[in-house]
Amino acid sequence: MFLTLLASNILLAGKYSRLSAKCMVKKVSSHLKEKVDLIKRINDLSKQLKTEKEKSEEYVSRLKYLQADFENFGKRVNREREDIVKMSSERIVTKL
Repeated sequence: MFLTLLASNILLAGKYSRLSAKCMVKKVSSHLKEKVDLIKRINDLSKQLKTEKEKSEEYVSRLKYLQADFENFGKRVNREREDIVKMSSERIVTKL
């Protein structure tokens, strides 16, 4: 039975070999072109991703510096307020 199937496949292959070969070459070349295009697209997207990651890291770094500056500003304002309260209390006491 196996030999019969094999023989029939060989006969069919011989009968359609020219047509099938051309179609197969077209399909294979089409698939290869698609694959090459996809690889190029993947490489482009990888480069874009790398660029965006670098931007993201820079933004996070800048944000951390801004947060630290804001915290320092808040501490400085609190110290200045405390100093003003102390000075005004001293003036009131000296006037009395």
